[in-house]
Amino acid sequence: MRYLKAWTDEEEGIFNDLVKKVVMEHIWAAAKEDGRLAHRGSSGIKAHVKAMVSHVMVVGQLINGDARFTDPPSYSNLIRPAQQVF
Repeated sequence: MRYLKAWTDEEEGIFNDLVKKVVMEHIWAAAKEDGRLAHRGSSGIKAHVKAMVSHVMVVGQLINGDARFTDPPSYSNLIRPAQQVF
């Protein structure tokens, strides 16, 4: 019987780095081959992946109770207010 052992912070960091590397290296080729998101372009696809990975990491840290992430980063400077159209 195999016993599960908790991942260390070092192992988590290594795993996160590997996932980011693999995804970033292959996501555009997969999107281009699929065709449905090709209009977003390589930089758009990669930027979206980076945002998603950052979000997942912050949420994961919050769920695990890591005090370093009790206040999620503010993205308000990246969000433009909606324009009023009359």
